[in-house]
Amino acid sequence: DEAMELLQELDQYLTPDEGARYMEVARGVIGKARENLGVQFKLAVQDRQWRRASEVGQRIVEQFPNTRMADEIREVIDSIRAKAQALNA
Repeated sequence: DEAMELLQELDQYLTPDEGARYMEVARGVIGKARENLGVQFKLAVQDRQWRRASEVGQRIVEQFPNTRMADEIREVIDSIRAKAQALNA
């Protein structure tokens, strides 16, 4: 999370040419962040932690909207939210 925040902050200050030097590092950080969120989501679903799964799923959809993972989460997120809501009832 901290690495992603640093990348977002750096992005504001670097020109495209300056940013090109960090592109490979950024890809690795972004890929690892996406992978970590995916693992968190899967574990929350497996453990039936519906609120947590809903929160992590929403983060994935917001931060990585054009990924297959986000598409798959969109297919199940309403069901997960309903289960989380049922816990509040």
